Amino acid sequence: MQSPYCRQESSGNFMRASQAPISLNLNESPYGVPTAALEAARNAVRISSRYQFELVEQLRQDLADRHQIPNEWISLYPGSNRALHYATLAFTNAQKPLVVGAPGFPVCEQAARLHERPVCQIPLLADGEHNVSAMLEAGAGGLIYVANPNNPTGSVTPHDALLRLIHGAANLTQQAVVLVDEAYVEFSDEPSMIAALREHPNLVVTRTFSKIYGLAGLRIGYAVAQPELLNRIHTQPAHDVPAPAAAAALACLADEAECTRRKHATKKERQAFTDWLGGYGLRHSNSHSNCLLIDCQRPVATIIEELAQLGVKVGRSWPGLDKWVRITLGTTDEMHILRQALAQVLNLERS
Repeated sequence: MQSPYCRQESSGNFMRASQAPISLNLNESPYGVPTAALEAARNAVRISSRYQFELVEQLRQDLADRHQIPNEWISLYPGSNRALHYATLAFTNAQKPLVVGAPGFPVCEQAARLHERPVCQIPLLADGEHNVSAMLEAGAGGLIYVANPNNPTGSVTPHDALLRLIHGAANLTQQAVVLVDEAYVEFSDEPSMIAALREHPNLVVTRTFSKIYGLAGLRIGYAVAQPELLNRIHTQPAHDVPAPAAAAALACLADEAECTRRKHATKKERQAFTDWLGGYGLRHSNSHSNCLLIDCQRPVATIIEELAQLGVKVGRSWPGLDKWVRITLGTTDEMHILRQALAQVLNLERS
């Protein structure tokens, strides 16, 4: 990959060149669409005068086989955000709150506030885990949302803690539904909560092909739950997923080696980057994902702007964390560029 910088020999600083900036701001995959998925999508496009409903049904069945559940427990969506939005509307109302961790992915909260539903934000624990006890205290009758790994921190809430949350929510005076968003689970070593669905009818799990599989622009995701819950959130036609997206997703599922390669590459870059941050005494979240928060020690808005001027796009700040910025992990070359740009912008010296 060609660097979007050129070295100024006199000062050692970088100046922006004409190449497009690198994007480390939206938690997208830096490795692109897998080759097999790209070819499958192209083949589906070639016959897009046909609906190709069979591709969508095949994807549902492949997912059911993969997770060892009935296929009627799976609903496909053009991206998992839509499932999050629908679930929020289905399981909250003026008396039934949405409970979320903070900081966290905002889609459910945005849906709740748009429809004037109460929202209760529960700060994450110091290690980045969700505060299960506090969420249960606040969540009676409503929806408890947990992203695991969390976005923007990349931190995980252990499997046992999530089981306590789900069990506790089922035994509240007014039962609550627990929604576990596993958009980033493939990057971690945490087991999926889908295996817990048979014993926990108050559980919904969402997944996406946007992250490790690199299909963000194709928009394909799914929700998994027992039919009683799933039927309350699935408000669109059964085949309302583009055929090229379904074809690409099927190809991704068939290429487990590529998923594993991407997981290992991300882990390698994450370790190298956090080691580098530690060398400068910069704090960061304990990430098990493809993103993390770092403490820039000064207002993030200026950091984002200065990095953008150097050709590096990074994420935004988060409420209550105006000196912390989310950064998506990129390729080895991209992370090298990021480190040099950060060193310049933050005037870093080894601790």
